[in-house]
Amino acid sequence: SYLSGNVKQHLLGVVRGILWTAGMLSALLAAGAPSAAQPNPLIQYALSHGALLVAAAWGLLAWHEFRGTNERVRMLGTGSLVLFLSGLGLMAFAASAAK
Repeated sequence: SYLSGNVKQHLLGVVRGILWTAGMLSALLAAGAPSAAQPNPLIQYALSHGALLVAAAWGLLAWHEFRGTNERVRMLGTGSLVLFLSGLGLMAFAASAAK
């Protein structure tokens, strides 16, 4: 079914791949920079691990992945995002306090 997509879908896939590659390359370049040029550990940790949160929020808010489900499922999805964000914040502060 991959070849049954239209040109617009394939071009969007290529653009998304380019965007992902640019983000990955920038993360690798930032990690390889001298320690004086690297950002604060709090910011560095939050940016490197925040991609999962962005992906989950994008799925819930933009793609409406839970459309057609009941209220309990939507609340559990929202709760998982809130807990993930809380954990990410706590881990980022712990990582910055350890250095």
